[in-house]
Order: sequence, then C-alpha cells, then structure tokens
Amino acid sequence: MPISNIGAVLNMTIGTLPVSMTHFLTPRYLLTLLFFCGFTMPTTAQYRNEDRLFADAEKYYTHGQEVHDRLEKANYSQHAVGLYEKFLAQFPNSRHAPLARFHLGHALQTLGQLDQAKANYRDVINRHLKGQWVGNAARQLAYLFYIEENWAEAAKYFGVAALHVTNRDLRFSALTKRVQCLLKINRTKEVVEVLRTIIAEPKHPHQEWAVFMLGYQYYLDEQLERSIKLLKPLTKEAVKSIYRSQAMFYVGLASAELGLSGEAAKNLHAVLKIRMNDPSLTNEQRISLGTNKALAQTALMKASLDKEDYQEVVRLYSMGDYGAKGQVEARRSMRAGRAFLALKEYQQARAAFRRVDRNLPNTELAFESAYLCLECDYLLKHNGLSERVDIFFELYADKNPNDPRLHMANFLKAETLYQAGDFEEAGETFNRIELNLIKKEYRADLLYKRGWCLSEFGDFNGANRSYTRFLADFPNDSRKAEILAKRAEAILALGDEISALKDFEELIAMQPEPILAAFAYQGSGRVLRKEKKYRTMVERYRQLLANFPNISKNTVANANYWIGWGLYKENELDDVPSYLEKARDLAPEFYSEPVGNILVLSAFAQRDPKALHNAIQRILQDAPGKEIPSHILSWLGVQLFHEGDVKGAVTYLEKSTDPENPAKTKPGVWRTLAKAQNENKNFAAALKTGTIILSLKQEKRWKADTMLDLALSQIGLAKYDEAIETTNKALALDVKGPHLAGLYLVKAEVALRQNRPEQALRDYQKTIQMVLDDPLIKPRALAGAAQSARLLGEEGKAEQYRLQLKQGFPNWKGDPIEIKQPEKEGE
Repeated sequence: MPISNIGAVLNMTIGTLPVSMTHFLTPRYLLTLLFFCGFTMPTTAQYRNEDRLFADAEKYYTHGQEVHDRLEKANYSQHAVGLYEKFLAQFPNSRHAPLARFHLGHALQTLGQLDQAKANYRDVINRHLKGQWVGNAARQLAYLFYIEENWAEAAKYFGVAALHVTNRDLRFSALTKRVQCLLKINRTKEVVEVLRTIIAEPKHPHQEWAVFMLGYQYYLDEQLERSIKLLKPLTKEAVKSIYRSQAMFYVGLASAELGLSGEAAKNLHAVLKIRMNDPSLTNEQRISLGTNKALAQTALMKASLDKEDYQEVVRLYSMGDYGAKGQVEARRSMRAGRAFLALKEYQQARAAFRRVDRNLPNTELAFESAYLCLECDYLLKHNGLSERVDIFFELYADKNPNDPRLHMANFLKAETLYQAGDFEEAGETFNRIELNLIKKEYRADLLYKRGWCLSEFGDFNGANRSYTRFLADFPNDSRKAEILAKRAEAILALGDEISALKDFEELIAMQPEPILAAFAYQGSGRVLRKEKKYRTMVERYRQLLANFPNISKNTVANANYWIGWGLYKENELDDVPSYLEKARDLAPEFYSEPVGNILVLSAFAQRDPKALHNAIQRILQDAPGKEIPSHILSWLGVQLFHEGDVKGAVTYLEKSTDPENPAKTKPGVWRTLAKAQNENKNFAAALKTGTIILSLKQEKRWKADTMLDLALSQIGLAKYDEAIETTNKALALDVKGPHLAGLYLVKAEVALRQNRPEQALRDYQKTIQMVLDDPLIKPRALAGAAQSARLLGEEGKAEQYRLQLKQGFPNWKGDPIEIKQPEKEGE
C-alpha cells in the first residue's frame, strides 16, 4: 500500500528479521541519525540532498525490517530498494555507500530476490574491500550459501567475514562456521589452518572444540603422535568440557595404533561393552557412541592383527560395523580382509576388501584393497580375473606407474591365462613384469612360465633369457631338467646348434625322467640333422627306441619318422618305407603328409611305378589337393601307359600338364597323354591335347606323330573328313617312321566306315606290311583287314587275317567297325 508518512510507519507491527541486523539499526539509532542529519550536516545543497535521500532510504528499510505483516514488509522493503538504487546512482562514492549497498542487498534478501541480494553483497565486498560492512556482507552471503549447502562458497565468505567483522563474537562464529564448511568438502589442510587460528584466539568460546577437532583431524590423517600431544591436555581432570571424554578416547585409539598398551586395550574393550541406554552417558556421548565403538573395534583389530591372532580379528569384525563409514570402515574392513586371507577364507576376505574401496575410493588404501581382491580372485581361480586386472590398471596404473602391485597384478593375470591355455596372451603379460618387483616366491614361476610361453610363440631370444636367468638364480629347482630341455630347444631355434647340443648332453647326463631323456635324444638328433650328419642321427634315434621302450606313442612315431627320413637322405631306400609307415600308423595326424611326401620321393628315386602309384594315392587321400611335382606325375603316367594302364596314365598325365601353359611340359609327355586319351576313348580330350601339341615347336617326325593322334581322335568323334585331311597333311610332311603305319590305319578305318572296303583293305595291307608287332596298331589293322575282306566276299583272305590276329594277339579285344550304309533311293 502507499506509504505517506512516518506516523503510519511507526504504528505498523514490527516483524521478525530473516537474518537479524537489529543490533546495527535500532529505532533509537535512526532517530539520532535523523537529528544529526538536521543539525550537523554540511549546508551545501549536494550534501543536504545526499543525506536526505539516504535517510529516506534508511527509514523505509528499517520499517520494512520491523513490521510483521508480510505485505507491509514487502512494500516497505521494495520502496527502500528503489530509494537505495536511486541514492547509489546519484552518489556512488558517498560515505554512506557501503551501508547503503549492504542494506540494499538485505532488502532484496527480505523480498526473496536472492540472486540480486548475492550480487549486491558481492558488490559491497569487491568495491570496498575492507571494513565493517564488507564483513557483514560476507557473513550474509556465507549464510545464503550455507543454507544452499554450497559449502565451498560458504567457507570462502565466512573467511572474508572473519577478517572484517568488527564484532568479536561474530568473528569467532565465522571462523567456526568456516571449519564446518571445510569439513563438509574434505579440505583438511584449510581445516587445520583455521583450527589453529581459533586456538590462537585466547578468548574464543570454541577454543577447546578447536583443540579437539585439530587433534581428531591429526588422528584421521594418521599423524598419531601429534594427535596425542594435542589431545593429552584435554584429558586432565581439571578440564570440565564435554570434549574430555572424547579426547581420552582418541588418545587411546592413537596409542593403540602406535602399539597398544594393556590399559588402552582395556579401555577400548570397555567402549565396546557400553550400551546405548547407559544412564551415565550424556546426550552427546550417545550420539557419538556408534562411531566410538567402530573406532575402538578397529584399533583392537589392528592390535590382534599385529599379533597374528586372526581369529580374534574375525571375532571383532563379526560384532558389526556400528554404522562406521569412510576411513574408519575402510580400515576395519582392510584388517578383517587380511585376517580372512591369512585364514584362507578367500570369499570372506574379498568381500571385506571390496568394502574398503566402496568406503574410501581413489586412495592408497583402496589401491591396496583392490590388489588384494585380485589375489583372492586368483586363489579362488575366478574366470574373470583377466578382465578385473585390466580394470585395476585403468583405475590405478596412471597414478602408480612403478608400483610393485601392478606387476603382481600382471603376474596373477598371466598365471590365470597360462592355466587356461591362452599361452600367447600369457606370454605377453609375463613380458610386462619386472622380475625384481614381484614377490620372491613367485619369481621362479615367472621365469619358467614366461620362457615357456615365449618359446611357444617364437620369441626364442626372450625365452633363452628367461631360462638362463632361471638356471642361474634357481640351480636347485626341481624343474631344472625341464628348463634345460626348453632352453636347448630355444637355442636351437636361434641357430646355435653347438650350445643346444651341450644342453642336450647335460640333460642326458642328469638321467631325468624318460620323457625328458627321450626329448634330449630327439633334440640331439635334431642338431645332428641340421649339421647333415644323417648316419649319426639315425643311430641316435635307434638308441632312443632301443633304450626307452615305454616312451609315448608320439615319441616312437617321431623317432621312426626321422630314421626313415635319414635313410632316404643316405639313399638307403629299401628300409625307408617300413620306418615311415610305422610313424604314420602311430600318429597319422602328425605324419600322414610328411611321410607321404618322402614315400613318393623314395619310390620315384627307385623308379618303382607301383610303389609310386600307391604312395601318390595315399597322400592324396590323406591330404586332398596336395600338389605332386609334375615331373614325378608325368614319369608315372608314361610308365603306366607303357604298362597298358591307360586310365591311370591319363589321370597322372593330366595332373602333370597345364593347358594354360603348355610350354612348361615336354612335348613327349603331351604326346603320351594324347595317345592315352585316345586309347581310353577320351576323344574330345585327345583332340584338345593334339591341338595343344601342334602349337609347340617340335621336329617333323613328332609333328607327324601328333597328327596321327589327332586323326585318331577325329575318327573317334566321327569327324572322318577332318581325319583324312589331317592324315594327308601328315603324309605330306614326307617323314619316315613308325607313324606312317598309323596314318594308313587311319585312312583304312575311315574308308571302311564309309563303306569303301576295297580302299580300306589296300590301306590295311599297307599298315600290316609296315609294322611287325606294334600292340596298338597291328591288331587293329588285322581286324580291319579281315572285316574288309569279308565285305568284299573274300572269305579265305578274311579268315587268314583273323588267324594272324588270334595267333599274334590272343588277348586283343576290339569291336568291329561300324559301317555307314548307303541311303536308299526315295529316302
């Protein structure tokens, strides 16, 4: 409502201030101010206007603070805001400006315009820098942030208030509130500084509280000696404050942490026995009893842990956590976890260690507990350990790059991977571990398993270093023989046969278990093989088989294989198959293909077509798609052709040739293939082969021979005119040789098929005269001549030819040639 006169204001009901400032601005103060404004101010017009406007603003501000009615309070305060803003706009540097700005902020606060109020308070602080109103503005601003639980800003402005307020009690209050805010946000260094400031104030009402809080802070920071020194004076009988019992308690806790005395233990056990409804407790003691019990419990657990009384630690832990949180619960859980770990109760230990991280994350204690969780996972053989180690590194590796626990974590991961058979990743993880940064009891395992994994995946230099260090550091380890074997293998892979042989010989001299002794014999055999001492190598493997009858089937197979291989190298081919076939029979999964390779080579070296055929068929069965050298296939194909196995000949000769690159194969092989295809009645294939052969450079006689094969395939495909044309071209080459008989045979068979028996008989007779005993051409010529003579009615001559065929080639079988019948008229 409108404000018209002072009387109306004075008759308003006085309200209660949200934040009391009445000790600064009372009605009496205002009246006095008005009086002096009228009689003592300078008489210049500027000062009269300045003081009058300020006095008006103060009047409405005061009424607004005193009135009870909310609407009236808002109206007066709003009017005051306008007057203050006008005053500050006209007189920004007035001597009244600090108070005007402060009251402007307070009026805005009264109106609930908190952001504007904060801005004005900051303006007071930033413009005027020091003085009473700076302190009061900072105090008001601090309380606004305190109500909002913005502890950092509240702490900041309580600090400013403590420096500038002129009222001692308000200064003391600001210091205390600053400590409370800093504690909320764990800014312990600043807490310590402010507490020291309070303690230095001789008349500060909270001095004993500050002494206790500082001693307590030292306790939390594990500065136990300083905590005892500071708290000890509060434990004297002359001290009557509520902090005496608390000081006694924390002195006892700190003493327990430093080495528990009997008296301290007695007092701490007494704390655990106190009941919440004990009538001797003060209200403050009841409130803090749970925390005190947790602290007493934790201190007693440490004492028992130091004595290795793990059962007592677990008993104390099982009494409950008494609501402990943060550092106290983290310590309590850590001590319980260590006790469970010592008792080999790994699940309970891990659960306790997990509570440490939840209560005190991102700390050294959390780092330690996280590592101990990994130890528990390892001992529990947890499947997810590897992933948990990776998470552990993500959380802690950057902050603790050279910490031994990182290397131990990698060791646990590598061990787990090793046990799971993931040797490649295990080796990579082992390789990241510094030997001297892991526990001594694990170092031999590290060297052994790292070397093993590195060997498996080809890092033989790394493996050799690990094995050599193992043999130097742990010469009496029960795994020495195995390490010698593995090092010899690694050295051998690096090409140092002499050093490898020394290890094998040392291993044999140790007379280890049969499997290692056998390995040493095998290893020495490998060295001898590399040095091409095949005869000695064969003897070494024969000794292995003779001296170790109980060695594994695979070892027997290996020895037989290398004996057979060595005999092949020594060109003692007769015994090769028996050793190699035994190796293959014992371990086909390992030796089928390598044995097959050598048997093929051995049979070829002996020029044994049957053995070679069997060897090739077996290796193609064991390794489909296996590529046999073309010269072996072509040799076998030619041999089978001459032995009359034209089907087999076609199979091998086709495998040995490449129509896309015919020059790679000798023309003679192509010619044999064409003949075999014709004999096997693969006329289309023979035609293609003949065409390929004619594209190759060769002598006239072989060209004529090729034309003969081409003509025979054309006959088979009923291309008679083309066959005659090809035959005439061959005859036109005018080259003498056995092919001439074949060419006349072609002419004869075409003539007979075309029902020209007279011409056929003449050509058959020429063919018979040209060949004596050719098994391919002469029987066909005799049969054709007999058929032609019969068609001509010369039965005696026909019988004569049939008799020659029966006497000369009794096993020959052939079908009569199908003769084309002349078409009848009208058809």
